Amino acid sequence: MNIQVDLTESNNVLEGFIGGEIDAHTAPVLRGKLETYQNHQGLKAELDLSDVNYMDSTGLGVFVAFYKSINSNGGHVKLKGLSARLKRLFDITGLGDIMDIESAEKVGTSMRPFDYVEMRVPAKSQYVGVARLTISGLASRVGFSFDDIEDLKIAASEAVTNAVQHAYAEDEQGEVVIGCALYEDKIEIMVADHGKSFNFEETKAKVGPYHDQEEGAFLREGGLGLYLIETLMDEVKVHHQEGVTIFMTKHVEGEQVEKDVETVSS
Repeated sequence: MNIQVDLTESNNVLEGFIGGEIDAHTAPVLRGKLETYQNHQGLKAELDLSDVNYMDSTGLGVFVAFYKSINSNGGHVKLKGLSARLKRLFDITGLGDIMDIESAEKVGTSMRPFDYVEMRVPAKSQYVGVARLTISGLASRVGFSFDDIEDLKIAASEAVTNAVQHAYAEDEQGEVVIGCALYEDKIEIMVADHGKSFNFEETKAKVGPYHDQEEGAFLREGGLGLYLIETLMDEVKVHHQEGVTIFMTKHVEGEQVEKDVETVSS
């Protein structure tokens, strides 16, 4: 189980540290441990959630139940160290106005600049879907909208497919490296191979969207992958030495707009 719950009670003060993921699978563990203390009269509970990296409505329900029990017995519950994403979950459900919640910024918790996840897959088409699903799951953790996650899946699939189809010879046992850096407000994706290189700018000049003036018989059947990557991602860089490495950046909706406004204003 990907959850850590450490609770210590002394002089009717409960201090707790909770980390990991709180979902339908792990919430019963957390609920069981909290229930040990919920009937204490006048209990002062302070729970540190700074290492909770995921929580859904099941987890919210656990904290609501604990809050109600402690509050009805004349006690107090304080949640501290919440990340911006976790705090937002409490705010959009209205719990932020009811419960005593302190975000990580207020308590001065220093969060790592980013988390990095890397996977290596054989350069075979059956592994493109594996990479796509992994990136989809990681993007949801950052807080992307459904539409943005779909864009990320397409762009990542195009980059991995490009490596699978063009980097290695048929009899060559190649691999594709996919790295993801997860920030508070963006995701950076790297797709790299060690096969044949190509000139990105030259290739890009030959591809692009279709035009309504084109005759159906002359519509090309390929060449849209790089165009889609550039269109769907906010930033794209390509290195083509000792293979091809594509760097793609996508900002959480609203974050890039704010930065652009700041740039124009300054």
